[in-house]
Amino acid sequence: QILVDRLRQRNISMDGITIPTSLLPRVFPQSNRSVIEETCRDATEGHFRWLTSQTDEDVLNGLKLNNTLVRVGVLRNQPKVFTGVIRYDLAVIGEPSVSNPPVFIELNALNYHGSAWNHRLPKAYLEAFPELSDLVNFHDVMSDFDTNFSDIAKNKRVLMIVEDDPTYEEYTTFAEEMKTRGFEIGVISDVEMKEAVNERKAKMSPDGIKYKGMHYDALFLRTYDDTLGVNKNRNVLRDIVHSGVP
Repeated sequence: QILVDRLRQRNISMDGITIPTSLLPRVFPQSNRSVIEETCRDATEGHFRWLTSQTDEDVLNGLKLNNTLVRVGVLRNQPKVFTGVIRYDLAVIGEPSVSNPPVFIELNALNYHGSAWNHRLPKAYLEAFPELSDLVNFHDVMSDFDTNFSDIAKNKRVLMIVEDDPTYEEYTTFAEEMKTRGFEIGVISDVEMKEAVNERKAKMSPDGIKYKGMHYDALFLRTYDDTLGVNKNRNVLRDIVHSGVP
């Protein structure tokens, strides 16, 4: 409701600075969808060919990160299955029109913030402007998390490890949204996880992780996604991988 009110009042801010906001959401014509999907599919295939290449030089930022994990001793062998999140940045160049679809700018394979907001903002728009409900549709990204988590979390309990402050609104919003789908999402910082592993307070196994009297089916890593994070948490990552925890 707060989002709806702010949209109606054009009062969206970040760090106390008001951001110019259109009352109308960004809506692409349905005819653009096939172009967007084909572009993202080609970008994904190209990315994974690069990621699994045995000839390209090791580069982080999602490219050859796996080989780096092997080199620093986190992984003994490269896994055959890759999981993660990819964000595609596209934009319209020139006049927005049916015949001028968005063009591909870049692909981000690192962890990124916004999963919860990407779900909540369209819902707020549709509530603020109900007349749009018959004209537009949006992909509910939380349904993807629902599907993926359901495959590995039989009791619907997941422990999310995040960078820095676990009370950051993006993280708590994500946990709240998943709760409406029947999931219990625990949130701890990477610092707390490091202490738990070093002090043997977290017990990990292929059945999940036990921490502070709670049992979680799986870990959801929202951190450890760059060179610094890998090097600082080498022992934690090694223990996570060797334990076989989902």
